[in-house]
Amino acid sequence: MNRCSKGNTAHWKRLTPLLLLLLIGAAVLTATQVRVPYAYYNEQAHAAEQMRKAFPILATYAEHLESPANPMDDPNRTGLIGVEFNEMTTTIGSLTSKRTSTNPDFAALIVRSLHELGLTAGAKIGLLLSGSFPALNLAAIVACEELDLNLLIISSVGASSFGANHPEMTWLDMERLLQQHGIIAHNTAIASLGGENDLGESYFEGGRLLALAAIERNGLTPLLMDTLTEQRRVKLEEIQSFRPKAIINVGGNQLNIGSAGHLLPPGIITTTSIDHQDLGIVGWALDRDLPIIHLLKMRDLAVQADLPLDPIPLPLPGNSPVYYRTRVHTGWAVTLLIPICLYVLFLLNTRRTTKGME
Repeated sequence: MNRCSKGNTAHWKRLTPLLLLLLIGAAVLTATQVRVPYAYYNEQAHAAEQMRKAFPILATYAEHLESPANPMDDPNRTGLIGVEFNEMTTTIGSLTSKRTSTNPDFAALIVRSLHELGLTAGAKIGLLLSGSFPALNLAAIVACEELDLNLLIISSVGASSFGANHPEMTWLDMERLLQQHGIIAHNTAIASLGGENDLGESYFEGGRLLALAAIERNGLTPLLMDTLTEQRRVKLEEIQSFRPKAIINVGGNQLNIGSAGHLLPPGIITTTSIDHQDLGIVGWALDRDLPIIHLLKMRDLAVQADLPLDPIPLPLPGNSPVYYRTRVHTGWAVTLLIPICLYVLFLLNTRRTTKGME
């Protein structure tokens, strides 16, 4: 064996104990991590529980309809899953995404996001909701009400596959039913048709009339201007007058997120490289430094929050990672750091000694 090979062998022999120390340290720190509940844990748990209370109310109502959703599509009996396709379906949607969104822990996640934005009781917040994700609509409302926020709710009736697309159980019908049962206190102030151009242009035959009927039977006058630009102007006038501190967007309403909204990541957004002009009302808000809580791309949102995809049964509120921050045990960290530092010093000293002998 030549001198170079011997040197390399000796070098790796000296490094091996350090690598073992690092591996042992990482394993110990992982095993001794402490989960600490957020200071607002009770608010999170209560919001999630309030969302869970809505399920039997909605499910019972859905079961009394002439054409309820297939029970196999809603195994957790939430009442928040619609049919795959009918005349009120505006776009194709994912059943897995819709079922994932029914997890009450999303209400807890929104409570956490609101706290992260520093919103306190009385703060004004605008909710842009669509019929595509009624579960997230509900989660957003109960979370905001848990923090005693002042809400302006703007909803569109249209829904993608498996959303609130039953003609007699649109999002507005769900909202009214839940208000009657004391689950939520706020309701929609402005309702539009949704779909293409927010004017219901993508509904199939008869769907537009059914959507208009849903808006009217829930005591609202449909926002029905001649163009998308006019729709946007009216909604923005209402939002500007309300002067919110933040915006929550649920779903993919064309007016709300524009032509490029599908590129936005889910969660809190305060800045983006995407041209704001291509992001509808969300872009308008970002122009004015209003933070967005964007609730779309359910798979990405669930993974980001460490929540399960399509859980059956749904988890009980209060146990998932959204309620806790992870803290490393300081005592173990110091105990493990000492031998590592000592061995590094030993290696440095050995290196200096070896160089001095050359």
